[in-house]
Amino acid sequence: MFLATALGAVFASSAAADEKFDTLVVGSSTYSNVTVLNKTRTDLFITHYWGMANLKVRDLDQATQVKLGYLLPEDIKEAKPFFKVPDMVAGLDTSSIKDKQERLKAEMQLAAQFGPMLDLAEKIDDRVSYGIVGGIALIYLTWCFLCRQVCKKTGQPPSPLIWMPLLKQFPMMKAANMPAWWFLLNFLGLWGIRSLVWCFKIASARGKHWFVGLLLVLPVTNILTFLYLAFSAGEDANESAAPTSTKLVLLGGGERREAA
Repeated sequence: MFLATALGAVFASSAAADEKFDTLVVGSSTYSNVTVLNKTRTDLFITHYWGMANLKVRDLDQATQVKLGYLLPEDIKEAKPFFKVPDMVAGLDTSSIKDKQERLKAEMQLAAQFGPMLDLAEKIDDRVSYGIVGGIALIYLTWCFLCRQVCKKTGQPPSPLIWMPLLKQFPMMKAANMPAWWFLLNFLGLWGIRSLVWCFKIASARGKHWFVGLLLVLPVTNILTFLYLAFSAGEDANESAAPTSTKLVLLGGGERREAA
């Protein structure tokens, strides 16, 4: 029995003596200086640089199985891909990609337009920035003072609201004899109509001709017209005539006042 087994091993070794591989890759393992000792239907016995090993035929690639006689060349089946590249590309939703491209293009255009302005803003010194802010504040305070003068010229007492950016409209409408509900037109998108009516009403309240209200509407003459309303004299619609008195000098040296 032992003799038969030994003879079988020697016969198998001599039959596989020509089956040598410099390297043999099986799964994640690589063997070098491989010599095949024995082959069965499911197993492969080899010697390699580091010793001996028992390999499974199913773990060998198809090319190695052909070399070892487990497969014929015509039995090799080409692996089919799980999907076709054209089908995969056709199934992609490219709308988001187009949107991103258009958004990127728009951002690049904005950067090209406002890039010089941003560079200029970075070069502005702190003192220049403070000067710009101070100039804006001075212009606003001057505008509030002019509005206060217009209110005073119509006989209205000065109101602290005249210095507020949005609430200044209430004393200005009161000076033009306009109800406070006109303020609601700002939230309805009809602020232009309110401003148009106010120009003619404030001219009337200052006792001026309607043509002054028209000049107050026009974009070129409105500044000069507003200065005219703030500092010019004239009879105000809300201003009553002040009582005057005359002095009579009597021959006897006494004085007598009579109201005229």
